[in-house]
Amino acid sequence: MARAPASASLRERLQGWREGNPRLGPEAVHIDITNVCNLDCITCWNYAPTLATPKSAEWKRQRLDPLRFVRIVDEVAATGTERIILSGGGEPFTHPAIWDFIGHVKARGLHLTLISNGTLIDFDRLAVLAPEQILLNLAAASADTYVAYHPNQPPATFARLLAGVNRLRGITAVNFVLVINAVNAGELVAMVELAAAHGARCSFKLGDQPPGNRRLCARRRKPRCPARRGHSRGHEARRRTRGAP
Repeated sequence: MARAPASASLRERLQGWREGNPRLGPEAVHIDITNVCNLDCITCWNYAPTLATPKSAEWKRQRLDPLRFVRIVDEVAATGTERIILSGGGEPFTHPAIWDFIGHVKARGLHLTLISNGTLIDFDRLAVLAPEQILLNLAAASADTYVAYHPNQPPATFARLLAGVNRLRGITAVNFVLVINAVNAGELVAMVELAAAHGARCSFKLGDQPPGNRRLCARRRKPRCPARRGHSRGHEARRRTRGAP
């Protein structure tokens, strides 16, 4: 298969890199707009219910000022940025200005990627604004597993999210984000099949677990104990020595 030719902007960026003098700004800019979250995903470093050291209330309240957001987007757009990624230490749709943010990015003619758990999204409204991509924290292929991974959510949330994905079909590219852990590791194939059935893709993450969550590792190995093995070998050697003539 022939490789697609590089875009004009990519050629400009590469030429600037060769010259050591950037001609354009970054292709994509990732903006974290809030640390507030409405879920308690069991593998989350910020909101998991079993965290050994929970985040402070002050940290959880932090969110980006709307005027600063507009200034950031306008400045990077002026440098040639083509795509904005909206996410956060929490859920971006908890931000009271999220719909204004989405509208401003689209009004500037920039591509938009959203990283969200989806539970607060008005999917009909989002379909009108038509972001190019959404990365959806699903983490399950069944309602039971979804609830086990998101303890504060009812089974009905899973069905509502899938209905929302269907609403975006043909409008926004949807990617199911699946953090593999002990709760959902048995559904990997089913997750791929579920994504395909709803016109989506899926990506798997195998991340480390924060203190307090280690029991959720998808695979646990017994720790090696070199000292113990050395002790055993020494014991065997002494026994053979004592038995020698």
